[in-house]
Amino acid sequence: MKTTPLQSLPNMPPAVTLNNGQSPDSVLYRDKSERDVPMNSLLLSLKPNQRKGSKPRCHLLTRGTPEQVAERLTKLIAPWGLVSATDKWMPLGFDDTKEAQLHNAQRLLDIDPYGQALKSWWLAEAGPTSVTPNWDIASTCTIDGRRGLLLVEAKAHDGELKQDDRCGASSKRNFERIGEAINAANDGLNKLQDGWNLSCESHYQLCNRFAWSWKLATLGIPVVLVYLGFLNADEMRNPFTDGQSWDNAVRDYARNCVPESVWSSKLMVDDTPIYPLIRSMTLPLNSNGRPLDEIDAKDGIEVYQGRP
Repeated sequence: MKTTPLQSLPNMPPAVTLNNGQSPDSVLYRDKSERDVPMNSLLLSLKPNQRKGSKPRCHLLTRGTPEQVAERLTKLIAPWGLVSATDKWMPLGFDDTKEAQLHNAQRLLDIDPYGQALKSWWLAEAGPTSVTPNWDIASTCTIDGRRGLLLVEAKAHDGELKQDDRCGASSKRNFERIGEAINAANDGLNKLQDGWNLSCESHYQLCNRFAWSWKLATLGIPVVLVYLGFLNADEMRNPFTDGQSWDNAVRDYARNCVPESVWSSKLMVDDTPIYPLIRSMTLPLNSNGRPLDEIDAKDGIEVYQGRP
């Protein structure tokens, strides 16, 4: 229930001018489900369907000097973990917007042996277009004095918590392998605590987040798994408005798959910990009606640590 001030975002670069002479801050785009959203030079580096909600906020959170980004990420996971300026994370603000797939994220994990082990665990047919789950933010960090990973799944409105999602692997062999991987994680986690019901047929994204956390722990890599809610994303329909509503939404969404008591607790896979956390923060794309480029030191962001 504690709210901790988080360092203000650094000043944004000057706005650019579009080919038609308009400032991008004055341009609006619209779709059938969201309200109008001002764009700026940073948002224009993303695809049109990525310029609102949790996606641009993850890039804002990882934008800045290594010291600034490390401080923000540390405050997401304190006191369970620490991110230092020498750690590595993905994405890199708006400069490199690629999200981590852990089987080939060389910034975060050695491909041999970890990347190969993760790929063969998840995929039966690893072709050139084969993918493993993307992480909104992933960072190396220190957990209980050991090198580990911070993994973030971020949301900005209730429509992103889908209960009916299932694995969409196009290859039958990969679909079966992913099911086997999630079942193995489910069995392993039930040995630690009863009540897990992970599956590739329902709540797939949630289930694969915990499955990957478990697998990393079996490889001796500690994990802090954060479900991060961005509050007051007013450009979205039905945004989360406060930390308590986000906390309640995650627990309700996960209840049939994940024992409620595991949130903010320590799961030990042999001698390696997993910390599942629920966190939320307000990180404006617009501040008091001003364009994103004008956000300055007066506009702090806060992190809500949820209930124990």
